[in-house]
Amino acid sequence: MRKALLLLVAFLCIGLVSFAQQMVTGKIVDANGLPLAGVSVKSKKIGKGTVTGPDGSFRISLSADDQLVISSVGYISQTLATSTSEMTITLSLSVEELNQVVLVGTRRLGRVKTE
Repeated sequence: MRKALLLLVAFLCIGLVSFAQQMVTGKIVDANGLPLAGVSVKSKKIGKGTVTGPDGSFRISLSADDQLVISSVGYISQTLATSTSEMTITLSLSVEELNQVVLVGTRRLGRVKTE
């Protein structure tokens, strides 16, 4: 009897953990409404993540109180609460100037221009 009760409690705990997760799907687009591929979508709480496909869509399993961290090169990163299971997210361009790259070249004596 005791083993059966322990088994029942274990199944209930596993069920609660699996129901605490929610599947979040969505699409990430730019300001013109075009889908963005290769955008990083991560869970803020546990760090699990995914990358958007060629059509800008993603699918990730999160806990109910978790947040999404959306980031891509050239766009402003966003942190969003998961309010619904279907989301459409618009990323804005990041207007930042990159640092200058300075190249310095030298030649040793005795070399010609073609070397």
